[in-house]
Amino acid sequence: MAAPKPEKKLHHQASVGFESDDWNTMTKICQQRGGSIADFIRLATLQRIAEMSFFTPERKKALGITVNVEAHEKKNDHDKH
Repeated sequence: MAAPKPEKKLHHQASVGFESDDWNTMTKICQQRGGSIADFIRLATLQRIAEMSFFTPERKKALGITVNVEAHEKKNDHDKH
């Protein structure tokens, strides 16, 4: 059996506000999925950053974002010139 991974320490925090309807929706989703609202917001934020192509194809894939590797490689080749 593998040893458990140590938890990553988060070094930055932010405070955000939501309307009651949005908060209630997130609460229901988190209860159904068994996660925290902080995890939900963190994942949603990272997925949006990935959609904006700020992450590597591997990190995008890990976040559930479809990756077009050819387009990514073509963009990197273009950026080098």
